[in-house]
Amino acid sequence: MPAFRHPFTSALGAFLLASCLACQPEQPKTANSNSADCIIAVTIDTLRADHLPMYGYPRATAPFLTRLAERGVVFEKAFSASSHTAPSHASLFTSLSPSEHGVRKNGDRLDASTLTIATEMRNSGYRTGAFSSVGWLRQIGQGFENFTANESGYTRGDRLVDDALAWLKKIPKNEAKFLWLHFFDVHEFQEMQPADKTMEPDPHYAAAKNALARNSQSPPDWEQILNRDHGVPPRLATRILPQLIASVSDYDTRIRYVDGELERLHSALPEFCGPEKTRWFVTSDHGEGLLTSGRMGHGRYLHHEQLHVPLIYYAADLEHPGTRVPQLVRLVDLPATIAEAAGAQWPQGKGYSLLGLTGGDASQYPVRLNFAQRRPASTKRLKLGWTEGEVMTIHDADKRYILRTEAPDLFFDRSVDPFETKPLSPTDHPEASRWQRMAIEEWERVQNAETSAKNSASTDPRYRDQLRALGYIE
Repeated sequence: MPAFRHPFTSALGAFLLASCLACQPEQPKTANSNSADCIIAVTIDTLRADHLPMYGYPRATAPFLTRLAERGVVFEKAFSASSHTAPSHASLFTSLSPSEHGVRKNGDRLDASTLTIATEMRNSGYRTGAFSSVGWLRQIGQGFENFTANESGYTRGDRLVDDALAWLKKIPKNEAKFLWLHFFDVHEFQEMQPADKTMEPDPHYAAAKNALARNSQSPPDWEQILNRDHGVPPRLATRILPQLIASVSDYDTRIRYVDGELERLHSALPEFCGPEKTRWFVTSDHGEGLLTSGRMGHGRYLHHEQLHVPLIYYAADLEHPGTRVPQLVRLVDLPATIAEAAGAQWPQGKGYSLLGLTGGDASQYPVRLNFAQRRPASTKRLKLGWTEGEVMTIHDADKRYILRTEAPDLFFDRSVDPFETKPLSPTDHPEASRWQRMAIEEWERVQNAETSAKNSASTDPRYRDQLRALGYIE
């Protein structure tokens, strides 16, 4: 299919509009109001949905989150707006696509005038605290009165939870609180493997590895996990099976570790928050390849395994605990959802709340498609084989159209090609042309949308060493 190179002007419709400016914060909201007095938002960096038990994974990677999901709501088909950390987080903070908010890569700064959910929560009287494993996310952290982050390397999950609990001790219990915690442990799963690819774990994660092994009813069926669930070609799986098992096992171990830290946070919260008025939102910024169909990593691709993320909502007063929402939802709709749950304000027309879906009412959520953008390809990445130019995708639960400005477009039908390995041409599928038009329309919309975002053209020098140490820049 030929690459798209010419502008078209029309609107897709059910996506996001302009940002607005924040007002001065209100007085702290106290627990005798009608709002929740604690909102806990968690992003577990690089977590694929299909490596959690509530999404069908056969290993006990997350017993705490499993229990939370059983009493909460599981959104089965949640998708992010980017496969790269900073752009995805900026989108789930603002309800804007990466082109609209201007944060295209790690280290970019979100324009100070851009409205975020943290700003609106603070304006609504919430105390706001952010606890990030990496320092560069401070660049998108406006609205948080406290932003704790490691400025070199990354912060492990145990220290992250310690920091959050230390901050909570300073805040009166009767004041409403909005906490965001960003865990990077799963992202760094390959760090656990020494050069010889043995299975010696980082000692900080050894307990999680042992717990994962104890909780397995039987040894993992790696052929099923890698071949049926990941689409790893049998010939490739056989050749690199020990390395592949090590990677997936270490990835699962880190999930189990973060799950344990979330349980520790949950157990400590009653000291600071009323359990009956505490609400949890647990998600991820993007997934991970894990050699699904031979694809490793995340930032290079916009396939299902990079964009399908978990989304769990929990509140003690849910009318329908244990609900599973089967329809597609977007992470860019989290701000409207959090605001409604918290009794805070969020501009009408800027995203859609997901709370109606928790009771089975889909009438107020008209979205059927998700739009996502790849980060720009640096010179280093182009040398590694990344596609030049802009790459974006528009998709529903089954169809995916990948629009590429400097290469042929790609169209996949997951109903017959679940691992997205067989791109279709217009002659192969009667809907391909319609999907191409929709992709072009949405691309034009985000390019032409009025936005105040003007991201920094270069990475803040304070974070260059950290980004370099984690492999993001040269």
